[in-house]
Amino acid sequence: MISKEMYTVLLHIPRYEKAISESDLEHDCQISPNRLKEILGEAKWTSHDYANECAEKRHFWFLTENGQAAIEEYERAVRADRLVICSLVVSIVAAVAGIGSAIASAITLLQ
Repeated sequence: MISKEMYTVLLHIPRYEKAISESDLEHDCQISPNRLKEILGEAKWTSHDYANECAEKRHFWFLTENGQAAIEEYERAVRADRLVICSLVVSIVAAVAGIGSAIASAITLLQ
């Protein structure tokens, strides 16, 4: 799964039809130029292939199919994490309610 920083950068890169300049990306993502170059370099790795530099325009980037898939996978994982946290909270509330019910039953029986 991609990092949150990589997700932020990829989210601002348009698909094939358009391209975005590194300076616009830097402004949109609010990341330092050096860190942005590192992230774009990693995104361009052939093992990832999340984004590519335009052949016609240097320093302009577009998102690939792998990049779109990585964004969707990251968002799916974030939603799953939220669902797990919500489930945990509901189960804790249910456990506390069960304990409260058991204590109330015990008090009623003892009276």
